[in-house]
Amino acid sequence: VGADVTFLEAPTSVAQMETYCREVDGWKLANMLEGGLTPVLPPADLEAMGYTIAAYPLTLLSASTRTSLEALARLDRGASTE
Repeated sequence: VGADVTFLEAPTSVAQMETYCREVDGWKLANMLEGGLTPVLPPADLEAMGYTIAAYPLTLLSASTRTSLEALARLDRGASTE
């Protein structure tokens, strides 16, 4: 094929992900995007399914944003952030 890694754009079910892994040879990338169309699965589940690379591109950003909003809400209520 000429590709080192393949990527299926936005599968919408675990069944689609399993079919892709079963039917496509070579390394496969799972893009785990919270709020996206693809079910977000833990790395162990993806590996068992046949994925070789898992990307969680917004996980840390989402977590830090959520924590920032919680701290701002506490400050707005006059509470401590400790």
